[in-house]
Amino acid sequence: MPETRGDPPPCDDAGRAKRELRRRVQAARDAEPAAKRGRLSVAICARAAGLPELAAASTLLFFASFRSEVDTAQLIAWALEQGKAACLPRVLGPQKMTAVASRVPRPTLYPARGASRSPGRASPRSPPKRWTR
Repeated sequence: MPETRGDPPPCDDAGRAKRELRRRVQAARDAEPAAKRGRLSVAICARAAGLPELAAASTLLFFASFRSEVDTAQLIAWALEQGKAACLPRVLGPQKMTAVASRVPRPTLYPARGASRSPGRASPRSPPKRWTR
């Protein structure tokens, strides 16, 4: 059946488009000077820390910064200072993750599936008894 204008692209095309978009965004981010990325990270983390939803949460799930991504260490440090549970994803395998508690803003990260990095096996496993939304 031929594709019409309103139909979503086939999965192969969508996957290729997603990879290409990710590649372009990473290239643009990588091209920014490190000092500028640092200033933007500070501003982004400060804005996030000011959100009432984060202030009200007892547990927060962060991403571990990789390459030129926003440096989440400042926000993790803020969460820990506030007495919140700060968690990071640990890649267990293809399409399998768990959350692990972090007691430090910059935990040691180890190579994981793909190009990502995850907290090591020594990190305590989460989720906590009750997740906060």
